[in-house]
Amino acid sequence: MRRLRLALALVVLVVVSGCTLPGGQLTAEANPVAVGNDTLDRTGYALDDSATIALNETVGIDGEDRTVGVKNHIETYAHGDHAGRFAVFSTPSPEANGTPINPFAKPSERRDVGRMLGEVNNTSALTVENRQNVTLVGQPTELVTYATTNRSANGTTPVYVHVAVVQNDGDAVVAVGVNPQSVDAADATKRLVEGVEYGKQHEG
Repeated sequence: MRRLRLALALVVLVVVSGCTLPGGQLTAEANPVAVGNDTLDRTGYALDDSATIALNETVGIDGEDRTVGVKNHIETYAHGDHAGRFAVFSTPSPEANGTPINPFAKPSERRDVGRMLGEVNNTSALTVENRQNVTLVGQPTELVTYATTNRSANGTTPVYVHVAVVQNDGDAVVAVGVNPQSVDAADATKRLVEGVEYGKQHEG
């Protein structure tokens, strides 16, 4: 999960390095997100970590170097009986001409987000395995499942990577699930996505 957190942070750094925040703001903080306790109990997942990631990037604004600060929230979860992992992440989503700049807020770029995560998490090319309609923090979206292979010192493991993204109240919210292909976690992952609560945060 530390690699997953690193991958998400790298994506945000790309975002803040190329834009300013709404209204000329130089700092912004996303609202926290978390999977509800009832959903965790039903799916067998438990909180692994809860953290706020503060990122600062120097960018050129009106010919001057300015420091842009962004605070993002992430919670990660692990299954008690298998290697399934789940994470939910929120980050401020600035807009340019009414269009979200943050890649997490663009469903058309969901595959690119998955690829960026995969490059940090030692996975091979992503192949779309399934698509299904879900609701994430009250917003309809698509949960896309990719088939890939995880590489480690112990060899390779076929895994599924599940990705859903929405734009909500000025934030981009992304949910990512990873599980071995030998484990049927499709229903549990959908429940976790639909059990994410906006504005909630567990104690890490």
